[in-house]
Amino acid sequence: MASEDTPLLDEWRQGDLAFDAIEMPVIALDEEGLTWQAIDASHGVVVISQSCDIVRDVELRPYIQVAGMVPATDGEIAKAKRKEIPSRIHLDCLIDKKLLIDLDVIATVHKSVVATWKRTAGCTSDEE
Repeated sequence: MASEDTPLLDEWRQGDLAFDAIEMPVIALDEEGLTWQAIDASHGVVVISQSCDIVRDVELRPYIQVAGMVPATDGEIAKAKRKEIPSRIHLDCLIDKKLLIDLDVIATVHKSVVATWKRTAGCTSDEE
């Protein structure tokens, strides 16, 4: 896809959120061999690519990586805050929504798809 056809993602940053429900593709092995499956990310995704890669020209960097968000109990959120669940990450902005970022559910997405999502600012500091 030509860069003039893809809207710029100049406002997007690492840690930004999209609450659009998407299906994240994975490759699995079943009785018939390799198959494509979809993991439901109905609660949305967080952008995990570095900000510099997100804003780069689509011809140079056409894809970004996202991780799914999953519902969590108060106990799971507390454990994630204490870094006791390495594959689950908390962001302060997600606590009220009772969501965690699931690093076991990651997908590579073309920037033209991300450009259709509604961006919600996520991380507010370098520490986050």
